[in-house]
Amino acid sequence: MEKAMKVGGNSREVEVKEDEKWVSYEISDVDATTLSASVKNGMLVISGETRKQSGGATFATSFQRMLSLPPNVDPQKMETMSEENKVILRFPKKL
Repeated sequence: MEKAMKVGGNSREVEVKEDEKWVSYEISDVDATTLSASVKNGMLVISGETRKQSGGATFATSFQRMLSLPPNVDPQKMETMSEENKVILRFPKKL
């Protein structure tokens, strides 16, 4: 059974999903080339930038999120995937 939860404010939400094998963090509307993710002291640190063009102008917004990792995941085995306009960071659960 999968559980989902959204974390963050208006500038950038992170959707947290969990199933039997994985805990995943999904960040939408972000370019994978601008995203940085690392694990420090049991915290997932995500930072990046979004760019929007409107009427000949380009608007850039930076963001950073720090989320506590659950104790049942292996922080050394983070996997990163990119789909359309979304980046997915996932951690395997410890057996």
